[in-house]
Amino acid sequence: MGASKVLNILNLDSWSLVNIATGESIEGQFHAEELTENISQKYATHTSLSRQNPNVQFVSGEPNTISFNAKLFDNGIGDNVQVNTRGSIGQGLKVVTLKERLQILKRFAKVDPDLRRPPVLTFHVGDGSEISFAKCVITSLGGISYARPKGTGGMREATLSINILEYHEYKIEDGTEAETRYHNVTEGEYYEMLTFREYQEPGIGDVIRKRHPKQPNIQVGDTVKLPAFRAIQTEQVQQTSVALKNGWGKRDTPQKRLRQAILDSRNRVYISHVILED
Repeated sequence: MGASKVLNILNLDSWSLVNIATGESIEGQFHAEELTENISQKYATHTSLSRQNPNVQFVSGEPNTISFNAKLFDNGIGDNVQVNTRGSIGQGLKVVTLKERLQILKRFAKVDPDLRRPPVLTFHVGDGSEISFAKCVITSLGGISYARPKGTGGMREATLSINILEYHEYKIEDGTEAETRYHNVTEGEYYEMLTFREYQEPGIGDVIRKRHPKQPNIQVGDTVKLPAFRAIQTEQVQQTSVALKNGWGKRDTPQKRLRQAILDSRNRVYISHVILED
């Protein structure tokens, strides 16, 4: 068995962080101490009169987190250095100092100027079968403590706490749509005008109107929710007034007969009115 494989086996109890975008990585030289995983939910409680126990309502899930203490040591050689069976250093040596290891972690915890956000990482402990995050971010590097200066002036050893948070990309799940925009009404606007601007479909104005039952006629300063088009594209305008509610369709109804009688009396197949405001 090659010596490099022996080194990897010995590090199975260690931890690893990898930048997904660049492939840059750091592997712990020692096992993660005080390794803690946190899984939590958010609940709201409300107490009503004469009740012993409050009402408990689930609000949302909280992000999963992992925290641990890491020890870094300046041994002057990289994690994947090739050695022969006698333990002497072979060719292809990659020197990784304590300073370099800390710089990697600090890059992982700070905003990337190209991405304009901290990098997204993968994390695992050991073989990753029990403790791992496919995507995560570092929320903090804390309590960095240095010890044992080297003869050359640099530091030989450091300990620190690493806190990471599981990362989930925001996406609209299949079958659900969020209210994507809130429009503040200005003078002269009405539902059909808003839906023409938003969806190029003024007829959807009545669909949006029915979603705002307390605002049948919008006024300056009102707020109108405009959902994603896919959330309403299959909805049809439905008559809800007493005179017109059942005036369409294949089923014979008094409203349908009345509407048809009016059309026949005027020798028309449809009606259209323009109502002028005073």
